[in-house]
Amino acid sequence: MIKELEYTQLKKFCNTNTVTDIKKCSDKLIGQPNGAEALQFGLNVKGKGYNIYIAGLSASGKTTYAEKFAKMTAEKENTPDDMCYVLDFKKTGSPKLLKLKAGQGKEFKADMEEFVNHLSIEIPKAFSSVDFSDDKERVLKTYQKKKDELFKVLGEVAKNFDFGIKTSTSGGIYFMPIIDGKTINEEEYEELSEEEKEEISEGSDEVHELANSAMKRVRDLDKEAKKEIENMEYNIGLFTIGHFLNPLQEKYVDNKAVSEHLVSVKEDILDNIQMFIDDDEDGADDPLSAMMPWNFKRNTEDIYEKYNVNLIVDNSSLKGAPVIVDYNPTYSNLVGEIEYENENGNLTTDFMKIKPGLLHKANGGYLIFHAYDLLTNAFAWDTLKRALITNKVTIEPLKEYQFGGITVAGLQPEAAEINVKVIIVGSMYYYELLKEYDDDFSKLFKICALFDYEMDYNDENINSMLGFVKAYCDKKSLLPVDMGAMNTLTEYSVRLSERQDKLTTRFGLICDIIEEADTWARLDGCDKIDGSYVSKAINKRLERVNIYAKKYGKMISDNEILIDTEGLAVGQINGLCVMEMGDYTFGMPTRITASTYTGKAGIVNIEKEAEMSGSIHDKGMQVLIGYLGGKYAQKYPLTLSCRVCFEQSYNGVDGDSASSTETYAIISSLSECPINQELAVTGSMNQKGQIQPIGGVTYKIEGFFDVCRERGLTGSQGCIIPSSNVKDLVLKDEVVEAVKEGRFHIYAIDTIDDGIELLMGKKAGKLLASGGYSKGSVHYLVENKLKNYYKKASEN
Repeated sequence: MIKELEYTQLKKFCNTNTVTDIKKCSDKLIGQPNGAEALQFGLNVKGKGYNIYIAGLSASGKTTYAEKFAKMTAEKENTPDDMCYVLDFKKTGSPKLLKLKAGQGKEFKADMEEFVNHLSIEIPKAFSSVDFSDDKERVLKTYQKKKDELFKVLGEVAKNFDFGIKTSTSGGIYFMPIIDGKTINEEEYEELSEEEKEEISEGSDEVHELANSAMKRVRDLDKEAKKEIENMEYNIGLFTIGHFLNPLQEKYVDNKAVSEHLVSVKEDILDNIQMFIDDDEDGADDPLSAMMPWNFKRNTEDIYEKYNVNLIVDNSSLKGAPVIVDYNPTYSNLVGEIEYENENGNLTTDFMKIKPGLLHKANGGYLIFHAYDLLTNAFAWDTLKRALITNKVTIEPLKEYQFGGITVAGLQPEAAEINVKVIIVGSMYYYELLKEYDDDFSKLFKICALFDYEMDYNDENINSMLGFVKAYCDKKSLLPVDMGAMNTLTEYSVRLSERQDKLTTRFGLICDIIEEADTWARLDGCDKIDGSYVSKAINKRLERVNIYAKKYGKMISDNEILIDTEGLAVGQINGLCVMEMGDYTFGMPTRITASTYTGKAGIVNIEKEAEMSGSIHDKGMQVLIGYLGGKYAQKYPLTLSCRVCFEQSYNGVDGDSASSTETYAIISSLSECPINQELAVTGSMNQKGQIQPIGGVTYKIEGFFDVCRERGLTGSQGCIIPSSNVKDLVLKDEVVEAVKEGRFHIYAIDTIDDGIELLMGKKAGKLLASGGYSKGSVHYLVENKLKNYYKKASEN
């Protein structure tokens, strides 16, 4: 059935004036009932592997609503623990991870800083007190007295063997011979006779034995003195430390890990108490020791630094669970890193240079990524997957640091146990890619929330969309939008959905138009956005990207690309195609020709022979052959040679939307009935000759209309489309106006026969009871031509 469409059927004429109560949109996800349900369910289920993948087209609000819904859920959840790293005094290369309740990490860090400050003042103060000095002096004098008495006894005994003793500055003793009651030096000893030297030597052995015994006792006395002084220092240190540490131990008694760390701090200070009271310089620096995980320098600042706290996650200001959206998930951003400093040519680091990753910060909450970002950052996907499988994150560099040929192993911080729900936002392409090639993906991302690109055209959704527009304008401080602009925006939303009964859910594109319309209005000094500014924003947006459409149109106008828009031609027809150049989609006419002649080659697709035909187009050609065989080869086989070609096509052809168009060209060539070149055709077909819907019908019509308008509309030009595509028409106002004025026509058809009558101006012909077709009809002429081909082939 042939139906010429009225202008009212060519677009959705929206009237939002009937909407009297536009409410600002709430947190409801507009037009995504299935996506919203899947997202909410995925956020609430806490089982392992129930991470979420949100799939849909760009600008459909996936990231925005993922963050919004995650925050709504997170507000009701417990705030996770703070995390901090401290020095492990037993394994200085492996810092220890401590977890404290939210807010306590900040307190613990401040408490330890205050504790260290007190120590830096009170320990030196305690050891410089008069009481301590007097006690220490008393001990030293007591032991010095014992040593003096020992040396006195030793000197008296040595005199019996004609030896005197002297003590060295280092605490040692040496003996000098006595001759004639007077000690002699080395030079005087050399002047003695051999007999006198031998006599002295005979007594020296016994004296040396006595001296060794005495020196052993001296060393014992030194040890005892040192031990007693150390006990004094320990007791003073214990008292001083305990005065400040005991309150901390009581405060954090419920946290076992923190309590154990405080005990370790106390033990380390007491074991190294001399470092706090010895102000002497160390001397030359050891370059190798400077490269150790912790370089204990003998200066006040470094002595106390090892008792600091590196707070890597501070949730003190957080209410509920964390929600983090990240667009750069590199390896180091995910797991954290350890920074290094170059000091005098040596790489140094310590536990205070440990930096947290996103997995630390999002622990207990939600982490949102884009699939593209994850898959294009080296090691990011594997790192995230490993963390989700093990529920642990380890801070470690991808490779060891090297400097000056020396390898620095770096720290190995304790791994952190985490519980993070990850939400990945992306297209269905990445979802299918991961599902197909990664066996772990289905185990880790058990929830897929699909975002539709369109929603039903009804009052509820219109109200929601207009409420969204109003809320967006308020949020961005844009000019107010009047009802005329709302109408235009609604019509634009329908056009984006490419169906009269749908609205787009790609609100990001709507927002772009509002922003641009606001700019145009402000440039003109207006205080509101009306429909003209919305239309201007839409048209200007297209003008910025339609350079290729203009170039194609210019080539057609200059007859570089041959397209006829008037006259008749046999075996030649105007097809319609859609082209995409980045974000811009446009339609253009293309000439399709068919030549038929005697032979047995059958129908040959020239595009396929040139390897420029896609699989769907090849299928369309097979459907075409099936139609011709069913229509004309019931009594004898099809015996012909036919070549079908998309003229001046150099980029390849795919899709089956031209299968009906190619059929008309072949039938015209066989019947020798010319085709009206004022018409362009699109439509898929089946083997029964029924016309099926195609995509991009709006762009195709507008493409042919632009060519005809450029050359001058004759009043009889138009397009033929499938009847099932009428609901998809969202034509621009210029085309609608031309149809309204009768300067352009759009026809909807159901069968190939309908198209034949429109294009060739003859009846297609009906199948008679005798098996043939009505005389003079197009099918009759085709059948006769094929019969002649068969006879000639049989004769040959």
